[in-house]
Amino acid sequence: MPRRLPAWLLLVLAATALGPLACSSPPQPGEMPGEEGDFHRAERIFREGRYLQAVEALDAYRNEHPGSDRIDDAIFLLGMAHQKQGENLLARDEFDRLLRDYPQSGHREEAQYERALAWLADSRGPALDPEPTEEALAAFRAYLRLYPDGAQRADAERYEAKCLDRLALKAYLNGKTYLKAKQGEAARIYFDKSLSIRTESSCAGQAMQGLALAHRLRGDAAAERAAWQRLLDFSTPERMAREPRLKKLCREADQALAREEAAVPGSR
Repeated sequence: MPRRLPAWLLLVLAATALGPLACSSPPQPGEMPGEEGDFHRAERIFREGRYLQAVEALDAYRNEHPGSDRIDDAIFLLGMAHQKQGENLLARDEFDRLLRDYPQSGHREEAQYERALAWLADSRGPALDPEPTEEALAAFRAYLRLYPDGAQRADAERYEAKCLDRLALKAYLNGKTYLKAKQGEAARIYFDKSLSIRTESSCAGQAMQGLALAHRLRGDAAAERAAWQRLLDFSTPERMAREPRLKKLCREADQALAREEAAVPGSR
């Protein structure tokens, strides 16, 4: 007489056999096999937040229905599904494909903006490769140029400023490195670069201080004075209220200017 399996093991085997069926959702109305139904099914999977399955469904739709009127919709959702999973390179590939191959698509503005976000997501700290930040900056500027009244204008401008701030910070840190190495001219170049990238950056006051010290190393007293004065002019009461560290920098500027004035014969 065959040995009977325990009830718990039968339940496990049954669950294993039914697993794929249990995990797959049945077709919804309007999702019968075919071009339109396949798209609606892929779109629903994306809306449900099942992005890995959405990538598979949308990619299959694109391959099986290359002449569909919904192909640009599928490409856009495919880019978004990759982006939701942190696959920013693959997302950019899809957005680039849509922008290149479908000039009449209604998703062009969204694709331009999401492409910029995908570059920004790959941007790293100022000590690392600035290329993703530079690409993100170019992409946000392209969006603002193409869609000056676009739905994402305010956010695009905010992200543009964020990219500029990161690049200004990287230039400032390069200048700081050269200043520490007593290479005044190289330090001056990078502090000037930082300020030219964004005068209102989070490190602008420090870059002005660095510029004054770089000119001191170079032995250019007039340029040093101008840099200290620039820092004092920059440090308005409103800015100092937002950035308390400016107060310390201004004290240093005042002391440096006072020492120089005292050292000049007949200045008193």
